[in-house]
Amino acid sequence: MFVYALAKGVRLGYLPASFLETAKKGYEGIQKQFIETEANGQVNLKSTCRSAGVGNNPYRDGSYRYYVSEPVVTNDAHGIGSFLLMANEMEKLGKTVTVKESK
Repeated sequence: MFVYALAKGVRLGYLPASFLETAKKGYEGIQKQFIETEANGQVNLKSTCRSAGVGNNPYRDGSYRYYVSEPVVTNDAHGIGSFLLMANEMEKLGKTVTVKESK
């Protein structure tokens, strides 16, 4: 979501164009670290926290300890949705949209 926010902010002119370099590095790093392709061609997004939040029953305190104890899974909808938003913004910046200068 950080890469998505940086890319969209640059595209819409809310952030300086210089932030695009950081977004690109993040995008490349995410692809390298979290995208895997199986022998059959199936592409997966790995190492996503299954779900996290605060409150409820049993109580979730939102601490670092709680967060890192949550299961890590492949192809969780939360991670895939975030990845698609990010990839869409990066594609817009790379191919079809002129970056607006920040105001």
